Amino acid sequence: MTVSQQLVFLFLCIGMFMISSVSGHARWKYPTPRTSDSGLKSYPCGGVEFFGNGQPVTILQPGKQILQFEETISHTGAPFRIALSINSDSNYEKYILIDHIPHNDQSDSSSLKVYQYLVDIPNIKCQKCSISLTNPMTDKQSGCCSYPTTKTGNSELCGSVYHSCANIQINGTVELSNFKYNYTGPCGDYTQESSSWTKQSDDSWKLDNMYTGFYVPPTSQQCSRFKISCNETYPEVSNNSQNGNSNNEPKTTISNCIPSSCVAPFVFYFMIVLFVLLNIN
Repeated sequence: MTVSQQLVFLFLCIGMFMISSVSGHARWKYPTPRTSDSGLKSYPCGGVEFFGNGQPVTILQPGKQILQFEETISHTGAPFRIALSINSDSNYEKYILIDHIPHNDQSDSSSLKVYQYLVDIPNIKCQKCSISLTNPMTDKQSGCCSYPTTKTGNSELCGSVYHSCANIQINGTVELSNFKYNYTGPCGDYTQESSSWTKQSDDSWKLDNMYTGFYVPPTSQQCSRFKISCNETYPEVSNNSQNGNSNNEPKTTISNCIPSSCVAPFVFYFMIVLFVLLNIN
């Protein structure tokens, strides 16, 4: 094999690795996501446009109902969050529906898992709403982390997070101008959080714990900056207790640049290099 052929083979291997890295980790199943890409790592929806042309829209009725999401590659103890945004992708933090959904560590890490979870959809008239799934990779963290913002500089920002968004229409009765929302479930920093799930007849997984209201992680899976109810105040934490920064927006890092929108320019570059190398005498 000539030197040029060896270089071509090397670049092909690198290119295939980069393409395979976008194969994903978590995405909506129902409601139907904007894109089937499960490897979106930029907040809040991986750079996928809100109500973009040709995207699916799922009609939901208000009230409690089962939603489903898929985990294509398992990360031990990586919890989930579900939130709503109205008329844009700008207010998911205002309308958190469920936070700290525990991970299912029981099944094969390489197999696709379908989770089902009971979610209470608000009673509003919303022609253009979006529901987001957020999945921080706490198995990649040395300790607790906060997302999508740090809370007072005491928390480290979660460095690797997957996102999926679905366009929805909610056929409720309350006009948006009169809608008031108050999330009372758990919130705060994330750590490795897992619980027991049972496989259903349709091969999806359902959380074992029977509970009223919201699931709350056991104390062994709670960070110092964690609240059982978001109506409570955070406990006092020393500024030296956690590494962190005081930025109010998620940092853009190389690890965040994994989706196809980031990889495509690199693949194009490799294709040019390969073309040149193949034409070397």
